[in-house]
Amino acid sequence: MFTFVTIIYDDYYDNELFLLQTKTMNNIDNNIISKIIIIFNTENDESYDNYKKKFYDEIIFNYPDNIQSKVLLIYKKELYIVCGLNNCYSLPKSINPQHTLNDNYGWHIQQILKIIVSKIIDTEHYIVLDSKDHFINFTDYSCFFENDTPIFFQKENIETCNSVKQSIISSFMYFHNTIKKINDSQVICDFDGNEYLTIKPITPFVFKTKYVIELIQYISGSFNISFDLLFLLKDFNEFQLYYSYLIYSKKSSEYKIVDVPEFKFWKNSSIPIFFNNDLIDNGKNKIIKCIGVYKDIRFLFVNEGDDIIVFNFYKNFLNDDQIIHIKNLFLHQ
Repeated sequence: MFTFVTIIYDDYYDNELFLLQTKTMNNIDNNIISKIIIIFNTENDESYDNYKKKFYDEIIFNYPDNIQSKVLLIYKKELYIVCGLNNCYSLPKSINPQHTLNDNYGWHIQQILKIIVSKIIDTEHYIVLDSKDHFINFTDYSCFFENDTPIFFQKENIETCNSVKQSIISSFMYFHNTIKKINDSQVICDFDGNEYLTIKPITPFVFKTKYVIELIQYISGSFNISFDLLFLLKDFNEFQLYYSYLIYSKKSSEYKIVDVPEFKFWKNSSIPIFFNNDLIDNGKNKIIKCIGVYKDIRFLFVNEGDDIIVFNFYKNFLNDDQIIHIKNLFLHQ
């Protein structure tokens, strides 16, 4: 069984997409759910108090009856205190001289939250979801594990942009200059001649709890600095950092890297190209289980009929209540 973890913001569209997630959790095999942890990522105590009331009065009932007792809402500040990081939520918003965190401060913090939540996880593995993730098909153990081996995702023949390459390099350089290069086929080569595939830093993402805790201890011990502060000082993401540690500690072979169809809709995506017949076919054939939709997709309805394309796609998989939710979300101005 797994613990599922989702981090949400004090943001209308983020919360509405998360509501869609709660309404589609009935597509997950409840036998693999040990606990569901929702972390509210805000600096505002009043916002959390208001959301907590709404969550336990209304939102929790979107989950299937038999898993509602497994759902727990946690305030970000409470998690930091439990993990001994009492002051992290008051860090200055401009930390790295190379970039300013102001608008992305919550985004950087949520990366830390995905790591430190390991300290309160009591299952061997936990699965991180983005709030924008929702499930269109039945999802069970085999979607995250293959022959009892956890899965990392990689998309074949997809260009690795410079920012992603830099993130990979930044994270690997923390482990005794492990990385030598990333070639055009997305293979990481270390100084001993060993080669490793890069992974896509996307959710759902399976963490092995004890290895995440080891990662925190390694960084804190090696650099004599709080893990959270070091994380904010550098330019990499939580998934690449974890994968880098697995390679450094000779544990990457405990995962299997598999290719998956594209199922994340980004802000630079084309609606007709993404929500196409291939996506529908892969959904109907049960290949795609989870869709991640950019929260401002409504601004991407640039061509006449884009909204119809999206709604017609979801009609293949969601019920009437979920379709209404999709329409209200995407058409809200």
